[in-house]
Amino acid sequence: MHFRLLYNPASPASLSPYRVVDEQGREAGLVNEFLDAQHVRGLSLCSLRAYGYDGLHFARWWFPDPPRPFSAIDDSTVLDYLRYQLATFWRKSEGLSLLFAVSVGGTSCANAIAASEPARCRAVPLPTG
Repeated sequence: MHFRLLYNPASPASLSPYRVVDEQGREAGLVNEFLDAQHVRGLSLCSLRAYGYDGLHFARWWFPDPPRPFSAIDDSTVLDYLRYQLATFWRKSEGLSLLFAVSVGGTSCANAIAASEPARCRAVPLPTG
């Protein structure tokens, strides 16, 4: 299934303006119920959008082919998702640190990658300059 996050500024006051929907426009019920509850709590649009993207990411992880129902979520599901998030977090943070090294540190991309890799991973020295 393919999900996306939609924004509707004209949504009723009781509903979050951010909605997670599938490719046929059907709502991801549990995710949108959570967004609605946060909207009623008075969270800012920026916070709702951030939670919307979190919910979108979870829906994409949770609904592989074939999809699983939300009712199947239990404690082990949450732990599996957190493990998955940690694995992708370290990959993303490494990419961001390389980007920072290149943009702020004034080093070349090749030098930043070479400096971040453990010596055992480098098969051939990268050229400098």
